[in-house]
Amino acid sequence: PAASPKPSPRGLQQPLTLTLPTPSSHSPAASSPSTPHAREEEDLAENRLSAHFPVNLFVTAIADGTIAPETPQKVQERLAQIVRKVPKEQNTSVEVLEGTTIDLKMRVFVVNSEDAKAVGDYINAHLDQLPAPFVVLARHLPMAVLYDPQTLDLADASVADRLRKQAKTRAVKVLREAIGNKALGVTMPMLRGHEGALAPSDHLQGALAALTQPIAHCKDDNAGRFVVFAARNKASSAPCSPRKRPAPDADPSAPGSPRAEGSAAPPSPRMRAGQAGNRRTGAASASHLHRDMLDKVLNKKAKKEEGPGAGGAL
Repeated sequence: PAASPKPSPRGLQQPLTLTLPTPSSHSPAASSPSTPHAREEEDLAENRLSAHFPVNLFVTAIADGTIAPETPQKVQERLAQIVRKVPKEQNTSVEVLEGTTIDLKMRVFVVNSEDAKAVGDYINAHLDQLPAPFVVLARHLPMAVLYDPQTLDLADASVADRLRKQAKTRAVKVLREAIGNKALGVTMPMLRGHEGALAPSDHLQGALAALTQPIAHCKDDNAGRFVVFAARNKASSAPCSPRKRPAPDADPSAPGSPRAEGSAAPPSPRMRAGQAGNRRTGAASASHLHRDMLDKVLNKKAKKEEGPGAGGAL
């Protein structure tokens, strides 16, 4: 039987406070390395992942309702764009209480972003709309991306953007698994907005709280508790931060530069001409016939280059 959710205050003015611990990443359900070498590699990787990048998210889904006609035109345009442009990783499917799998278009926003504010303000102003055009899955989902500061430099804006995207993608996975938990009682009509915009979050908030763990140096509105996961930041694919890129005026002979490491410099025009001449000589020596043909071609080319007046001085 589905667990009855605890009633929560209506509206989204206050962020959700999460207080329950999360299971350790080394739980029995987690797969362990099959060899001592693999286990050592994993331990080294975990030791390198020593920094956290916090991302606070507001997670919603597009439901069956339509935007109220009295909504200001600019707000309607922004909400219509949010509904229309769904990132592919947020366009997913979930299994609901009825045992069926349905398509679900999630929209995951960073808290305090313009899109999050637009959706949140609309929901607060239309709490009684049925069906609602948006439903809330998580009012405040605090994520923390565990990364290696030696290979990822947050001074590079592209690195921070990539970690935020990873947090959003992981949030989709977390919500999909929570919705699939039959004990939470999330139904298809609930996700389609027929029970109000806040019904799904009322059912899911306890399960999401159970996934968090404290991080001492990350303190904010959620008392320093986050859903923690490791970033996909392999050294081979990690973007180089600005401070790690070679300067444009760097000395080519300096240690670490490509030319100093033994890579060959590009050939000069004279070297390329000599190489071309060697290729012509090698081809001409293949046979007497080829030699005669090449001589004729070269003689004709030389006469054309000399021009019609070249022989007038004789």
